[in-house]
Amino acid sequence: MRRRGCLHALLAGLALGPGAALGAAPRPEGDCVLDGPQGAWLLGAAGTLQPLPHAVPPVATAGAVWTAALDGARGAVQCWRRRPESGWAVAATRALEGPVHALAASADGRHAVAAHGQRLAVIGADGGVRADFEGRDLTRRRQGRAEALFALAARRSFVASWPALGELWEISLDPAAAPIYDGLVHDYRMGEGIAKPGLLGARRTPLAPGMPAIEFAEAGLPWVAARADGGVAIVHLDVRRRVAMLPLADARPAAGALVRSPDREAWWLPAGDRVHLVDARRWTVLASHAAPAPRPVLQALDDRIAALGGDPAMLWLWQDGRWQARPEIGAVAALGSDAAAGQWLVVAGSPPALLRLDREGRRLDAIALPADLRSSRVQAVPA
Repeated sequence: MRRRGCLHALLAGLALGPGAALGAAPRPEGDCVLDGPQGAWLLGAAGTLQPLPHAVPPVATAGAVWTAALDGARGAVQCWRRRPESGWAVAATRALEGPVHALAASADGRHAVAAHGQRLAVIGADGGVRADFEGRDLTRRRQGRAEALFALAARRSFVASWPALGELWEISLDPAAAPIYDGLVHDYRMGEGIAKPGLLGARRTPLAPGMPAIEFAEAGLPWVAARADGGVAIVHLDVRRRVAMLPLADARPAAGALVRSPDREAWWLPAGDRVHLVDARRWTVLASHAAPAPRPVLQALDDRIAALGGDPAMLWLWQDGRWQARPEIGAVAALGSDAAAGQWLVVAGSPPALLRLDREGRRLDAIALPADLRSSRVQAVPA
C-alpha cells in the first residue's frame, strides 16, 4: 500500500525488509516507529525503545501513533501521543468486537479507521466511535470484510476496499462533504431519493464482485488502482466507476510511484521485467524501460525515481535516461524519501543504519540502529 504523512516535524519513518517503504525524514530530535516480526517499537532519539502493540502495523501520523492490540478474542485500537514530561503514552483506547485486521489514520492524527471482522469503525483521537459500518453491499445480499484501507489527506477521506461486496467505499472527514444518494433507481441529478449526510458517510463505488483489493492510492489523487483481468484497473473516486484498464501482465501497482509535473502525472509502474511510464491523466503508456532488477519497488522524490531490487537488494536511481546503481551503499533493506528536505532515505549495511542521501544519491549522514534491534529483521514501518 502507498501512504504519505507530514511526519518530518515529529516522527521519522524507518524500515527494514525487502521492499519495505520508509516514511518521513529522520531528525536528530525526532522519534521513529519500527515494526518487525518480534514486535513494534517507538524508537526515541536517545536510542530508547518503547514496545507497541502490533496486531497490525502501527500507523504514524503528525502528532499521534495509532496501534491495534489483541485482548483475548477482542481487538482494541489505541491512540498514542507524546507528553513532554513522560514521553509516549496511550491517550485513548477503543475496544472492538473482534481482532483488527486493517488500520489507517488521517494525516493529522485525529481519526483512524479500523476493519474488524465484517465491520468498519471510524474512531476519534478521544477513543469515541464516529461512525460504524456493517460489511454488506447496497442490496444487502452480499457480506464480507474490508481488505485494504487508505487515508487520502488531500481529499480528507478514508478509502475502504471490499472485494467480497464488489464495492469501494470513500468515507469523508470533511464537514462540507456533498450528500450521498444511494438509491438503486432514483436519479440524484433529478433531485430524487433521500440523501444521507456526506460527513462520515460511505460513498459507494460498485465494482465487479471478487475484484482484488485496491493496492495503490496517493494522498492527492482522485483515483486508485488494483490488479484485475490480467492488468491494472483504475477506479475514479469522483465519477465512482472504473475509468481505465491497463493491459499490463504481472503489473504490481503497490510497487509503483507517481511523479507530478505541471503538464502531466507520470505513474512509474513495474510489470514483469519492465517498468512502464504511464500518463495518469490519459491512461496511455508513454515509455517502457527494462527493470533494473527483478520485481523492483519504486519510490519518487519530486521529479526523481529510485528503485530497490535484486538479491542482495541494491539502490538504483533513474538518471540520464537509464538506471544507475549505487553499489557503494551496499545491500539495501529499505527505501524511502523526504520530499521536504529533498533527500533519499535508505536502510543499509550490517549492522544496519539509516542513511540520508541527496537527490543524486550522495551520502549525507547515517543514523545507527540501537544494538537491541541489530539482530532483529524489521519488516516495515508505516508512515
